[in-house]
Amino acid sequence: MHIIIAGAGKVGASIAGSLLHEGHDITVIDNDSEAVSRLSDILDISCIEANAENIAALRSSGIAGADLFVAATADDKTNMLSSLAAKKLGASRVIARVRDPEYLSQLDFWREAVGLSFIVNPDLECARTIARILSFPSAAGVDVFSKGNVEIVEYKIREGDLLAGLQIKDLHSKFGKNVLISFVERDGEV
Repeated sequence: MHIIIAGAGKVGASIAGSLLHEGHDITVIDNDSEAVSRLSDILDISCIEANAENIAALRSSGIAGADLFVAATADDKTNMLSSLAAKKLGASRVIARVRDPEYLSQLDFWREAVGLSFIVNPDLECARTIARILSFPSAAGVDVFSKGNVEIVEYKIREGDLLAGLQIKDLHSKFGKNVLISFVERDGEV
């Protein structure tokens, strides 16, 4: 997956490191030259020194084809504006880190207005949500319900995938979670 992260601080760096180790193509945008330099020295990722709200910087990051944009700067307004721009420029999914309770009290409005896939608060929950979404790297869709306690995953199994050759009865032991298969489709038949 091509993932763009706005913010090279602690949260952005942690997300970038985790996702890089899972084999994703990562680009980080931040206007702090020291943070960008430090991150590019320790991780094999693309880094762009620019304001994440900058349309030209977002375009040069490959936002039009991005699978995921994560706004994880320390500034809520930068996160909201860069998320709006990322969605408008073609990012498939957008996650924004927003700490201000006033934004969160208007969660439904902001999610719809900006086109956010998720608004995350606090910082730790940001990392948990991203890990949950990407726990099935080839998932065609992931929906979370009941305050994160229930996930519905549409997953297309291909040769070499994590689930290829795994029997349904072994899912619980493999993932350590309660797994309920609602249906299986094979060769166009349920």
